[in-house]
Amino acid sequence: MIGHHLFQKALLIAVVFLLATMPANAADCDEVAITGIYSDLTSCDVTIEYPEEISEFEVHLDLVFEDSVIDSQTLILKNLSVSKETVVLYWEPATTEDGPYDVEVRVSSDNEVLCGQTHSFVYGNQVLPIITIDSLIPNSEGISLAVTPKKPTIANIEYMLVKDSRVVDVSVDEKVSIHTQTSTHHKQWETILKSGEEYRGRAKIYLFDPYEVVIVDDKAFTAKANVEITDTYKDEIGASVTVNGISQVPFEGEIRFTLYADNQATEQITVDVPLLLTGDDETIEAIWEQTLPEGEYTLAIEVISDTGEVIERKDTVIDVTETDTILDDTNDTSGQTEEAPGFVVLGAIATFFILFLILNRK
Repeated sequence: MIGHHLFQKALLIAVVFLLATMPANAADCDEVAITGIYSDLTSCDVTIEYPEEISEFEVHLDLVFEDSVIDSQTLILKNLSVSKETVVLYWEPATTEDGPYDVEVRVSSDNEVLCGQTHSFVYGNQVLPIITIDSLIPNSEGISLAVTPKKPTIANIEYMLVKDSRVVDVSVDEKVSIHTQTSTHHKQWETILKSGEEYRGRAKIYLFDPYEVVIVDDKAFTAKANVEITDTYKDEIGASVTVNGISQVPFEGEIRFTLYADNQATEQITVDVPLLLTGDDETIEAIWEQTLPEGEYTLAIEVISDTGEVIERKDTVIDVTETDTILDDTNDTSGQTEEAPGFVVLGAIATFFILFLILNRK
């Protein structure tokens, strides 16, 4: 009896210990929730919502085919400042056979599973969608894609900017009308990018008719500052140029004006450009040391980055005629001061004479 009592007590202690150390179950999803999963054999994105007090957690994904894990990906998320995070991970599966696949997602913190979910998809032999993404071009300004439908439809288009597997910018165009011809769609990034770093632009098209399907494409790009020349002006006095920012990487650089006469550089002026982002514009002016004499000149205007790279160059011609070089002396009043007293005296005499006539009439 004593041995049986000790066995029951030991069993109770073991059960309590297991309950205390076993991972959290689905009930924990009340605080941490997986609200969206998409996957194909190329990539997978997962959206997670969590309470603000969580500062770090781990996302683990298994790609399963025929009860075997054929690829796994793990991402540790730190410095969380919002209550929602979307991560994108890229598969390198051991097989790409047709058939059903499962994606098993687990979110954990301090070795405790906070939430888990399974997503299934089919690769190969599926019904082809009624639209295709024919081209996708992401860059430092935004993302553009060309879409061709087999028949008119309405779709939602989601645009993602991905940095180090985390979505850092996302926006959605809802109820986009896609007609029978190829259409282009563009979205500008709303976050500032860092020059020289790699990002990915990702587009997801959600179709709902005649059935729900998601079409995804993404590509990598390296961020760089960029501007374009939109307007120029030049004459014998100087020149100006208007530059427009076309990148979410802040442009720091200068404009270089080089004046040529008879294929020889005669003057060069360099002016700093204020910081420019997409949609910003600035007009930069340069004044020649002396008014250009009559003749034909070539002007080279160059936009130069802070690394010395010539981003854009525009050449133009300045044709100075003889009339352009004649100084306008009509505005110079210095020579009129000597004759001014004579005119003043005559005016005064005329005034007194008129007053004399008026008084005599009375």
